[in-house]
Amino acid sequence: MTLYILGNGFDLAHELPTAYWDFRTYLKSAHPEFLEAFEEHYDIYPSMSDEAKKEYLWNRFESNLAKVDILKIAKDELLMLFGGSDESAVKAVFSYGVKIILVTDGAKGAALYMENAHIALPAEKVNTIDTTGAGDIFFGTFLSEWINNKSTAYNITPETAGKYLKKAIYVAGKSTEKHGTIAALKEI
Repeated sequence: MTLYILGNGFDLAHELPTAYWDFRTYLKSAHPEFLEAFEEHYDIYPSMSDEAKKEYLWNRFESNLAKVDILKIAKDELLMLFGGSDESAVKAVFSYGVKIILVTDGAKGAALYMENAHIALPAEKVNTIDTTGAGDIFFGTFLSEWINNKSTAYNITPETAGKYLKKAIYVAGKSTEKHGTIAALKEI
C-alpha cells in the first residue's frame, strides 16, 4: 500500500516553507547525494531544469493518485483540487482508482467514502483548545486500526471502516482539548 497525506493548509496559511520544493532546496544544499539518488530513482533527471522539475512533480500528482488505496483529505482541499460539489469531487477521486476516501471537515466531523458506501459522522463534542495536529491524529488513528486489524482495500467492509472512522473522530477530537497534541494523547 502506498500512503500519501495531504495536509490541512496550516503551513501554507502561515507561509511556512513546507512544500516539496522547499524540502528539495534544503536537501540540495545539505544532502546532495541523497537528493540525486532519490530523484534518479523516481525518474526526475538531473539534466532537467529546476522549472521543468517543478512542473513534472505537479503533473505526476494525478497519475500518482492511481497508486493510492486510502486518501485522507480535508474537505476544503478536496473541493479546491477537484472542484464542484462534494459528490462530484469524490467521483473524480474515485476515477483515479482510490479505494477509500476520508474527508475531514473540522468541527463538523468527517466522512468516509467507499465504492458502495458513504458514512458521515459528526465531530466529537469537546472543549477545543488547540487543533494543531488533529488531522494527523485522525489519519494516524484510522491507519492504526487498519493495520492492527489486518485490513486491506479488498477485505474491508463499510461497517468495519465506519468503526475505524468513529474511533479516528473520537481520538482526533480529544487531541484538541490541550495545547500540544502529545500532551493530549497521553490522556486518551
